[in-house]
Amino acid sequence: MMNHGQYKIKSGRLELYMVLAGVFWTLVMGASFVWNWVEENRGMKQIARTHAGTIIEMDIFSRRWATMHGGVYAPITEKTQPNPYLEVPERKIKTPSGKELTLINPHHMMRQIHELRRRELSVQGHMTSFKPINPENAPDPWEEKAFKLLEGRTTSEVSSIELIQGEPYMRLMHVLPTEQGCLKCHAKQGFKVGDIRGGISVAIPMKPLMAIARSHIFSLAIWHGIIWLLVLGGMGAVTLHLKRRIAEQKQAEEALRESEQRYRSLFDRIPIGLYQTTPQGQIIDANPALVKMLGYQDRMSLHALNAADTYVNKEARTRWQSIMGREGVILNYQKELRRFDGAIIWVNENTRVIRDKEDHVLFYEGSFQDITERKRIEEEREKLIRELQEALAKVKKLSGFLPICASCKKIRGDKGYWEQVEVYIRDHSEAEFSHGICPDCMKKLYPDP
Repeated sequence: MMNHGQYKIKSGRLELYMVLAGVFWTLVMGASFVWNWVEENRGMKQIARTHAGTIIEMDIFSRRWATMHGGVYAPITEKTQPNPYLEVPERKIKTPSGKELTLINPHHMMRQIHELRRRELSVQGHMTSFKPINPENAPDPWEEKAFKLLEGRTTSEVSSIELIQGEPYMRLMHVLPTEQGCLKCHAKQGFKVGDIRGGISVAIPMKPLMAIARSHIFSLAIWHGIIWLLVLGGMGAVTLHLKRRIAEQKQAEEALRESEQRYRSLFDRIPIGLYQTTPQGQIIDANPALVKMLGYQDRMSLHALNAADTYVNKEARTRWQSIMGREGVILNYQKELRRFDGAIIWVNENTRVIRDKEDHVLFYEGSFQDITERKRIEEEREKLIRELQEALAKVKKLSGFLPICASCKKIRGDKGYWEQVEVYIRDHSEAEFSHGICPDCMKKLYPDP
């Protein structure tokens, strides 16, 4: 019997693998969520910084325009008063119609723009200087820190998220070089064109952006949770399916094992010789009955042989192979085999070919029944029949109509001569006579005195 390969999956190990897969999947989804959360926050900060940078660029262009024109004149109002820190001859003028105007320098103009933007957009801005003429232009602590960070750097900006009155803001500082129009007020401080005398800062409220980011992160969390649960549910379903398959496989393997045990028990205990051989004659398996039938000590000794070695007549092996190749089965085929001790036995064989799905021959399997004794009995019976037939042939010579003399009891032979009965029987059979006297004749011939 051939050994069947088995693929076994342990249920406990499967559960361990699934737990590990679940942990791995949880880590993957957790890492994905953290990465997306970090990217969302980074994107939020980048948006705020870009927005702040855009505002600063607009402020710089507005300031540059005002600087190009040396400032602008505006009517004097309650909110627009002459700048006491602006020391120029025409700080205050009157139009021909008598309307008073005051000169608004670029710095003062930017401060008014920042104030308007703060009230309407909640975006704070501030023009600051290392050496402010107006105390309102002095840097706050963050701006001082930003100036220090920018010293010696090639970059002209620095940003960070800071709390202003308990609310988070994206603060961006951009340094401003001294331009020709700035010297009207700051030349006396020793500044020259190109010197860094201060900067402009913007603070963008982060609360709206954070709310949007939280919404996105919440959506990410929901989707990650759904995907995580779906995959875990799929893993659970696969685990249950595999466990059922494992249980079915175990049942099938147990049934196969029991079947193999029954087959092996039958294979080993049946009194008929069973075998399996390759087409080349290699003995794959043989049961104890065949080992005993051929006179070998054990299976290993028999397995070491080629099936052709057991044939008495090699031509018989060739005929057998021809029949198997043509018919694929042999039934009640009688042949002679040579035992280990050299004795010759007669067997009755039934064999079939086993093929694979591609119709290639895998092996032959069959049975041998020792009929040596039956052959001997048959031969003896045939001999006896022949002897009887010969005897009957001889006895037939005395059959039929025989002429016999009623007086002397002689028999007329085939040639017409009259012969004594005993002579005729002796000549026409293998019978012999012994002469004696019967009791009746004894009384007649030798009566008592």
